[in-house]
Amino acid sequence: MCGKILIAIITDRLERRSQYAGKRKDEVSKNAHPVSKNPMAKDEKKLLSLSEACFSLGISRSTMYRLIADGLIIPLKIGRSTRITPASLDRFVSRLETCAREKTQ
Repeated sequence: MCGKILIAIITDRLERRSQYAGKRKDEVSKNAHPVSKNPMAKDEKKLLSLSEACFSLGISRSTMYRLIADGLIIPLKIGRSTRITPASLDRFVSRLETCAREKTQ
């Protein structure tokens, strides 16, 4: 008899949990805001850290510092942090492409 009661109690609790979880999901979906494109999404950052810039170019940190020292990439200083604009990286890559085309011709 105790086993049947225990099973009934556990079953009842599990049903309540599943009902609560279902209600909660419905409330969340009703209250959710429509997905809008975030203008500051990760792919559209205005400033990149050195490590992000290194990762996007596939180069090491020391190579990035060498490019900065040579004036090929222009960094921006904000306080103690160094940031790089994606436009600066694009200019660097386009210069590399131009040089590569000239060498093949």
